[in-house]
Amino acid sequence: EVIDALLFLLRDREKSSDDILKILRGPDFPTKGIITNISGIKSYFETGKGSVIIKGRGKFEKIGKTLCYIIYEIPYNVNKATLIKRIVDLIKVGKLKEIDDIRDESSKEGIRIVIELKKNANSQIFEKKLYEYTELKTSFPVNLVALINGKPKLLSVKEVLDSFLSFREEVVLKRTNYELNLEKKELKILNGIKKGIEKLDDVIKIIKESKDRNEAKKNLNLLLSIDDEQSNAILDMRLSRLVSYEQEKLIEDIKNKEDRIKNLNEIVTKRETLLNVIESELLEIKKKFGDKRKSEILLEDEKEIKIEEMINDDKVIIFLTKDGYIKRSLISEFTIQNRGGKGIKGLKLGREDSVYDIFFTSNLKNILFFTNFGKVYNLLAYNIPEGSKDTKGEALHILLPLNPDERVTCIYTGEINKNYLLMFTKNGKIKKVELKNILNLRKNGIKIINLGENDYVKRVRVVNGDENIIAATKNGFFAKFNIKKIRAQGRSARGVRGIKLSKDDEFVSFDIEENGKLLFIITSNGKGKRINNDEINLKNRGIRGVRGIRLKGNYVSALRSVKEDEEIFVITEDGKIIRIEVKKVPIQSRNASGVRIINLDKDDMVKGIALMRNEKI
Repeated sequence: EVIDALLFLLRDREKSSDDILKILRGPDFPTKGIITNISGIKSYFETGKGSVIIKGRGKFEKIGKTLCYIIYEIPYNVNKATLIKRIVDLIKVGKLKEIDDIRDESSKEGIRIVIELKKNANSQIFEKKLYEYTELKTSFPVNLVALINGKPKLLSVKEVLDSFLSFREEVVLKRTNYELNLEKKELKILNGIKKGIEKLDDVIKIIKESKDRNEAKKNLNLLLSIDDEQSNAILDMRLSRLVSYEQEKLIEDIKNKEDRIKNLNEIVTKRETLLNVIESELLEIKKKFGDKRKSEILLEDEKEIKIEEMINDDKVIIFLTKDGYIKRSLISEFTIQNRGGKGIKGLKLGREDSVYDIFFTSNLKNILFFTNFGKVYNLLAYNIPEGSKDTKGEALHILLPLNPDERVTCIYTGEINKNYLLMFTKNGKIKKVELKNILNLRKNGIKIINLGENDYVKRVRVVNGDENIIAATKNGFFAKFNIKKIRAQGRSARGVRGIKLSKDDEFVSFDIEENGKLLFIITSNGKGKRINNDEINLKNRGIRGVRGIRLKGNYVSALRSVKEDEEIFVITEDGKIIRIEVKKVPIQSRNASGVRIINLDKDDMVKGIALMRNEKI
């Protein structure tokens, strides 16, 4: 990041601090951690003075039947032993009464401070107190004072970079002038030797007839019109240099020296050439020593600077696992495949973990997280850690203030630009809530629905309030009804029956009926199809519906309303992912069983799909 910022400034020193901040995002600490105040970074970028808040990392983990909090990263300059002692002292004075035991299990692999919590401890309050009372959250002062022309001066980050570039110019010029003088001196010697070789017989005669070295030098100077330095070089010359090969090499050396002097002169006289040299040397340093950022910078403190100015609004795919791990990957990592392929691994799964679902969004979108507690939280997509195909992501308990038994059951990544939020639960309940109820979410989330036993939110869409929707069940029943008659309810209501379910059935998904779109259906065994919306007749809510697909020992995994030019990502329980074009999926009747969309391994099954639209996500 530092090298990139220097290269950014190299030819245009008028760039602003905001411009630089897009490239050099802030400090990076060897002990990792999370930097939480972007305004502190902004302050010292502009003034040279400020303070950044850095937090260590911890996660909740069940060890046996005991809920523990594992600290695995601590802030820079914080001593681990001092941190543990501070926690023990707080236990003694009753400020961290939730703690039952603490032990240090750190090793060469890294830091691991295990805190066992009491049975009735409020984990959310405990974590907040831990950061507030201990050095797990600390500030790091920044004071950019440097000696400029022998005098101390407080510098902005831009001035630091600018001073360094000016210094590089000075160093490269001095070095070039030094090398230029050496090359000229050596060329002078070589030209003297060349003159001596051209009059070799006269040179040998002078040397033989001279009484001593001084007389030989004086006579050579007169003969060849050279100085003492050159004549000394001739007198010191080995006889082996007289062979034809050495004479040719001498001419080549002179040519090389002249070319080298020409290049050095160009660096000294032409500024653009000088900047090219500085650029290439900086790139070499980057190649040799550049490494990836260790400290994560959260974009929570956004009052001082706009997020849009700092990050690219790339399209991304969000992976969520059954055990509550989440990660963000660029869509460009996954290429389009033919229908019926085996797919590629999309993420690494922990032991006994499996994929829960996938979702499309972009870095600057706010994501809504719905949990089995009936609560909703929000988080900027960019704050979800980015991971490659061989990573499993981050525990959601670190990113959201979830209770220990609370898990995310549904994610909404679309636009919030209509009148209502429409929710459908596993047990077939549907609820319409005015969007104003969730526009200003608290950090700790809000209760959005009162759930029955073993029920949770499975699918959410934003609606105007008068659309037709098509809902599907696990056993392949589809119902279409208009939502205009469903009245909006308060946050504590349970909703009303959306679709009638048999004992062994459950709601799977729904989508909005739209002109120009068909219904894409995929089953657990990887078969899918498209059907026309008019295959499902419009009825009242609360009915069982009609069969929309023929099933043979499998069940419906997902449905989406799709257009011809869109793409679908299909994810399996084992983390295999395939990206296909909608137009490659055939249109069939509702009685057909579909065609092979993804070729599954034994015991694997389709868990979810995500639709990538060309115009909007």
